[in-house]
Amino acid sequence: MIDAKKLRVFLYKNSPKGMRVVGNEMTIQAKAINLFKYLQAMQEKQDNIVLNYTNHQWNYFVKDLPDDPENIAFYYRDYVKFDEGYSALEEIPYILKVHNPDFDACPMPNEKLMPWLQEDWNDYNVEKPKIRERIPLAGSNPVVYREFRSVFDSQVMYDRWMEKRNLWRARQLVLEQTKNLFAELFMHRQRLIKEDGDWELLIANGVFQVTEDSSISHPILLKRVEIEFDTERNDIYIRDVDVNSSFYIELFNGISDVDRDAVQNADAENSREQYYPFDRNATKTFFERVVHSVSHKGKYFSNMELAKLNNDAAFKVSWEPMLILRQRPNGMAKMINKIIEKIGETGEVPQHLINILQPGNNFVENSDYTQESTEEKLAAVGGEAIDILLPKEANQEQLDIAKTIEVNDAVVVQGPPGTGKTHTIANLLGHFLAQGKRVLVTSHTNKALKVLKDKVESELQPLCVSVTDDSRKDIESSIAAIANFSEIPAKLEKEIKECDTKRKSIIKQLNETRKKLFQIRNQQCNTIILNGDEFSPIDAAKFLKENRDQLGDVIPGNVYTCEALPVSYGALVKLYDSNQSVSVDEEKQLACKLPDTADIWSDSDFEQAVERYNNNKSIVDNITRQNNWKFTVGDAHINILDINSVSIQFTQDWQEKLLNAKAAVCAIKNYEEWELRVIADGINSIHKASWEQLVCQIKATYNQYAKVQRISFGKEVKFHSFEAARQHRQDYKKLIETDGKISFLKSLFNSSLTEAKTCVSINNAEISSGQDAELVLEYIRFYELENPCKIAWKSLFGEGVDNYSNIEIANKYAQSISKLLCWYNGEYSSIIYKIKASGIPMDDLMNIDPLAADIDNLRKSLIFIRGIVPQIVEGMLAFMEMRSQEKRLEKYYQRMSAGTLTNSTACMDIAGAIKRKDIEGYKKARNTLFALIGKYSLQNRRYETLAKINRYAPEWANAIKNRQGIHGSFTVPENIADAWKWKQLERIVDEINSCDYNTLQNNSMMLAKDYHKATAELAAAKAWYELQKRNFEDAERQCILLDLGQLIKKIGKGTGKNVDRYKKLVREQMSKCQDAVPVWIMPVRKVLETFDPLTMKEPFDIIIVDEASQSDLTALAVTYLGKKVIIVGDDKQVSPLAVGQKEEPMQESADLYISSWLKHKKAIDLRTSLYDIGSSSFTPRMLLEHFRCVPEIIGYSNWLSYDNKIKPLREASSSNLLPAVVNYRVDGHRDGKSKINQVEAKTIVALVQSCMEQPEYTGKTFGVISLLGKEQAEYIQRELFNTIGNIVYEQRQIICGDSANFQGDERDVIFLSMVDSNEGDGVLRLRSDDANSDAYKKRYNVAASRAKDQLWVVNSLDEENSLQAGDLRRGLLSYAKNPQAYKQTVIQIEQQSESPFEEAVAKALVSKGFHIVQQWEVGAYRIDMVAVYKNRKIAIECDGERYHSGEDKILEDMQRQTILERLGWKFIRIRGSEYFADPKNTINRVADLLLNYGIKYEDNFTATPVNRDTELLQRVKQRAAEILNGENVPPKPPVQPPKPPVHPPKQPVQPPKPPVQPPKPTVQLPKPTVQPTKSTVQPPKPTVQPLKPTVQPPKPTVQPPKPPAPKSKQPVQLSQELIKLLESRGVKYKDCRSKGGAFWIIGGNELGHTVSQAAELGFKFRLNAPQNAWYLEDMKKENIKRPTVIEPSRKKETIITILEKRGVAYIDKRQENGNLWIIGGQELKDIVEIAKTIGVYFHFKPEGGRISKHKPAWWAK
Repeated sequence: MIDAKKLRVFLYKNSPKGMRVVGNEMTIQAKAINLFKYLQAMQEKQDNIVLNYTNHQWNYFVKDLPDDPENIAFYYRDYVKFDEGYSALEEIPYILKVHNPDFDACPMPNEKLMPWLQEDWNDYNVEKPKIRERIPLAGSNPVVYREFRSVFDSQVMYDRWMEKRNLWRARQLVLEQTKNLFAELFMHRQRLIKEDGDWELLIANGVFQVTEDSSISHPILLKRVEIEFDTERNDIYIRDVDVNSSFYIELFNGISDVDRDAVQNADAENSREQYYPFDRNATKTFFERVVHSVSHKGKYFSNMELAKLNNDAAFKVSWEPMLILRQRPNGMAKMINKIIEKIGETGEVPQHLINILQPGNNFVENSDYTQESTEEKLAAVGGEAIDILLPKEANQEQLDIAKTIEVNDAVVVQGPPGTGKTHTIANLLGHFLAQGKRVLVTSHTNKALKVLKDKVESELQPLCVSVTDDSRKDIESSIAAIANFSEIPAKLEKEIKECDTKRKSIIKQLNETRKKLFQIRNQQCNTIILNGDEFSPIDAAKFLKENRDQLGDVIPGNVYTCEALPVSYGALVKLYDSNQSVSVDEEKQLACKLPDTADIWSDSDFEQAVERYNNNKSIVDNITRQNNWKFTVGDAHINILDINSVSIQFTQDWQEKLLNAKAAVCAIKNYEEWELRVIADGINSIHKASWEQLVCQIKATYNQYAKVQRISFGKEVKFHSFEAARQHRQDYKKLIETDGKISFLKSLFNSSLTEAKTCVSINNAEISSGQDAELVLEYIRFYELENPCKIAWKSLFGEGVDNYSNIEIANKYAQSISKLLCWYNGEYSSIIYKIKASGIPMDDLMNIDPLAADIDNLRKSLIFIRGIVPQIVEGMLAFMEMRSQEKRLEKYYQRMSAGTLTNSTACMDIAGAIKRKDIEGYKKARNTLFALIGKYSLQNRRYETLAKINRYAPEWANAIKNRQGIHGSFTVPENIADAWKWKQLERIVDEINSCDYNTLQNNSMMLAKDYHKATAELAAAKAWYELQKRNFEDAERQCILLDLGQLIKKIGKGTGKNVDRYKKLVREQMSKCQDAVPVWIMPVRKVLETFDPLTMKEPFDIIIVDEASQSDLTALAVTYLGKKVIIVGDDKQVSPLAVGQKEEPMQESADLYISSWLKHKKAIDLRTSLYDIGSSSFTPRMLLEHFRCVPEIIGYSNWLSYDNKIKPLREASSSNLLPAVVNYRVDGHRDGKSKINQVEAKTIVALVQSCMEQPEYTGKTFGVISLLGKEQAEYIQRELFNTIGNIVYEQRQIICGDSANFQGDERDVIFLSMVDSNEGDGVLRLRSDDANSDAYKKRYNVAASRAKDQLWVVNSLDEENSLQAGDLRRGLLSYAKNPQAYKQTVIQIEQQSESPFEEAVAKALVSKGFHIVQQWEVGAYRIDMVAVYKNRKIAIECDGERYHSGEDKILEDMQRQTILERLGWKFIRIRGSEYFADPKNTINRVADLLLNYGIKYEDNFTATPVNRDTELLQRVKQRAAEILNGENVPPKPPVQPPKPPVHPPKQPVQPPKPPVQPPKPTVQLPKPTVQPTKSTVQPPKPTVQPLKPTVQPPKPTVQPPKPPAPKSKQPVQLSQELIKLLESRGVKYKDCRSKGGAFWIIGGNELGHTVSQAAELGFKFRLNAPQNAWYLEDMKKENIKRPTVIEPSRKKETIITILEKRGVAYIDKRQENGNLWIIGGQELKDIVEIAKTIGVYFHFKPEGGRISKHKPAWWAK
């Protein structure tokens, strides 16, 4: 039996990667792969491989450039070899420059020739102007004609002139070609701007052709370039961009007989070498290699003409440089293929994609995991949270997004027009960077991304790379900034800690302030709790009043929140006691920061220093007095000793030298005279030799003496006759030999031996041995040596020294003599050296005589050394010691008298004793100071207690500190606890009664600003820290960053021979460190070029897709690159249209890949956007705050698409272009089946011209949107280009396009062209929001929300008679005529709705176009709302609100419905649970039911136009009419132009002077196929009526048109029904018809309901907004006079009289230096405008103020 589990494992392991099936269900990886295969098939259906260059939008050969070097410059960029042996592409300034030239004036003919020429003589299109054969002679009667040929030299004059004209004409034809080329390039540039990212301009070369297939003819080498326009020079440039060239490998896909490997190799070679299309060197050889390698039948040609002539080659590549404009391929299919491969290999599928593949309840709401306090809820409104770092101004929606993405894998954000999507993303980036996350921000187009980086906090911008064009500058600058950032993480951690502490402090203050603001509202009702006791505000006030006298003055000043006393009672006792224990003087001294006791000398130290100073000073004084010397102090710490005009300079650090000199001097003894002589003779070499000889003799003699003494020990030798003994020397030697014995024989014959014995006796006996004989000989030798010594001694010593006595004494002298002979050059020289080294100038002081005897100079020197030098040394040492002690004492003095110590008596006493060197005074002052310092503990305790009190009662603390009144006493005041309680209650009551809410609000606003600043600082610090931390952990990345930084520096300005090599290295290195940049901002197409799913090291943490409603489902591939995704878009705006795509093939792909398992299969088609699939999988968040448009403009989109959920935040007064919405009707006609209305087009051109001439439009940008196709926009673009010129077109940033072109963009002023006209008798086909999958509704929503300041709706339709109810066109026109009526409808819905549920349903149904009446009364019953169409009515009830809850209420409701159904009513019930779960489908269900019941669409507000003319609008209209009529003279400015609300208007832009041109100045551009009709030449009148072709347009009038004169002079009596209606509602009225006026009812928009009821009676009123009143316009029942609007003089009126006349509530505080307040909201705007006319300017305050009881109000000074 087979094990099922083992079988599944086997199948799983052996199935293809990623396609495994578990059980009966596909794995998530298999589903993901199938989904991406479906998307790949979808993309491949959209991709279009162009095989022939002629099939591109535009192509232009370089060889076809006009021969006009003055206006056209073209550069090839060749690969050249430089002298240094290095090859590179040469530098060029640009590829192509085209100047837009002016035509030249035709050469003037001779005056005599002029009359003979026809009128077309100056038309360069005329080759040869015709000559009149004859002309009449002037003054001839009858007329006499003169023949041309009869005039002398006439032909010669003509021929000469024609020579000049022919040259001129030839030049103009060239200029025409140049201008046409310029115009083409300019229009292509507009297309690139308008259809951002969908098109690209290429330079191309190497046209590949297949001989057997003429349809294949396309360049193989392509490179993207850019077009620039210089408005100052009027030049168009085509410049190179920093992108790689590409080999068009797709061209070879369908071609057989080519070597596929060779094609791949060619592609790889170009990727490696980057051949340049316009390089005439390396690129040509590349083309040759390519064509030869792909086929042996291939051949290269130098141009296409030669290639055409050759039929032998099967494949041809021609050198043919050209420009191509084509739709930009996006490479999405390649990206998807890589994703499929990666999922197959790794099985990785991001969680957000899993949630799309397997939808479930996996979304976590913030409310599911957070419980917010009141302070947190208030902070969230401003986008503030302690753990979310949004560095810029924020709101609750942004905060919610940041919190939601933390706990979810995806967030969908609905961003209606102008709701700050870019600002939101920039704010989120700050938070994500602070978390260390890597983020990719992308969008379908560049428009939403171009300004994103500028919106990011400045310190974080280097961490973001914005790649919205083909420049790498931003990448390089960010990489350089990151590489050069050298802060170490530890330092950044410290900065983060400081920033975090600061931010938390601000948050704390904000919470406290907001808490206070919150408490102010309900504190009157709250119980006051103080130190455990409860008080009502009334009881607290009573307590204050009753105890004011006893307790009110005890504690002075204000106190802060502290329920009990700030300190204990015991601490207060000690504090008040310190008033006595620490006197005021002592407190002042203690405040001087007295020195530490360790720094104060002891008595003994001071006494020792003084004594040492005095002793040394005494020595110095004695020496100076005895010797008449002088010690002084010089500059720079130098001491000076003056001795007999010789100055000795010495410093304090000479002590060692002087001591050495002193020791040397002390070593000199007092020499005797003979010693001096020896020393002196030792100087002279001759004398020295004698002494040395003597020493040698003495030493020799002494040595002999020592020998004699050694051998004669114990023996006494006596010479009887020394001389006789000397004669017997030889005999003694013989006796030695005979050992002293003499034989008898020898004694007979040698008597001398016997005599020898008798000459000497030893121990009184004769010589008896040889030793005795030897001893005698030694004695003889000694005496012989001693005798010369005596002679020499006497010779050298002479008289005065003891005579020679014995050899022993002489030997002692000899030792001294040897030393003395060397003493001068030895010891004496050392002594002299040490003395001189000590700085004593001996030579200068001794005055040695060089001619004197050496012994005299020696005596003098020794006298100086022994007598003077010691005194000098002693004096200098004593002076140095004296100075040292003096400085030490001085330094001590300075320390004891420095700074604030001068204010201390004790310190100054001790300083004085130091100065005086008063030992006893010092001891006394020191004891006093120590006693004072001992009181620091008392003072510190006093100050600590005061500090605690000061925190809560600063004035009380100050009184105690300054010992004021009772607080200077030594005892605590009585009842201090009760007094504190009294002060606290007084504080609380004062806060309740007088707290300034506005001040707190201002503080809150300032703190909020500080919060965002601190948040920005913290986010920046954390972001850089996270970056550095990540880079420090990756050594390889850090090295690459450093290398990149160096390479970028080398590139510098991008010039030089090595730049290309450096750039190549940069590109190689850049790919290795993509993850080093935290944030990448780039459109989808750039994402596809930059990131490879297979090679990315790690995915992005978050991907943000902006304008996701414009991206089709293939953009899901981009989200694969991230872990989490934020999808930002709007399903109410333009979505992918899939124009020209067939659904059948896509359905086949869907059936193949996804239909069997994907629950979203109905939603996934060619029209499905990324936003659609995201919003069906994740709960969207909606941005509600609108910032772009003034309220009147965004009101239409708010009503049409957003159920009035959008909150416009921009003030209407912020723009002076009034009215903000203009309905401009013309008598135009749509030209047949085309989508062009020439009258509307020409009118818009004239209106644009007129606006630009008005000062109010200075610097404003313009846009034109066609509501029906692109043809109208392109036609208007051509007309504008030819009318205002390309320079103004560029300066005003004009774009003409459809809604898709403008999504994500904006302009100050937008003109909408409706295009449609009704050429038949009936109404036009309905165009509703249900048509074409609500595509029309989306277009209208986008179109109507692009204008910031003013929106013009130019149309040719009568909405009443040409359009059905519910038609989008009718709704737009009705709104444009009277935006206030819409607003009134919304207000009415809000007022009559009993719950938010009812309000939301009513607004949604009204937006659908149904006529809804709320709170419909049927007898005793009331219905929530009723849908009405003619005589049909359907009841609509909302279930689920509290009003209908409870069993009794439900039963009552059912009974009521049963009764009403019996009367014929039909009910549609809407459950709250159904609506809030899916509002859109719920409303669609109700709408379908209503239509089935016969309730059709019907406008909810009247389309009756009100008088919205302003002086500016009249000027614009009048000038536009003049322009249309051919009056091109600029109008004169008005006498008193209207003042703008804030700034005065700038000077108007002067219109360009018309160039001097021949009759045909306009560049020939492609013309529309439909010719304009004759009836469209004249402009429309301001009163909407069309003008006849032959009549000049009248000037528009300032006043509204007057009605026809009444048939009778006296007005007819009004119907009593009208009077009764007005009186029943309390409406004031005034009948001025008898005076030529009108019948008026007083009031503004609040009378809308009354006016509607009057209309049912047949009385039609029109609102006159400036006068805040309605006048009767038409009557069906009575023939009355139509009113004439008379503006009363406002100069005599005051603002008070105006307010009182109109019944406006006001509060006037101006007499009290306050403001004038009027209570109300936007309904008072008309009054505000009237007030401006008398110089009173009101400012709106939505939250009101204390005076208005916090109701909305306006204030003026």
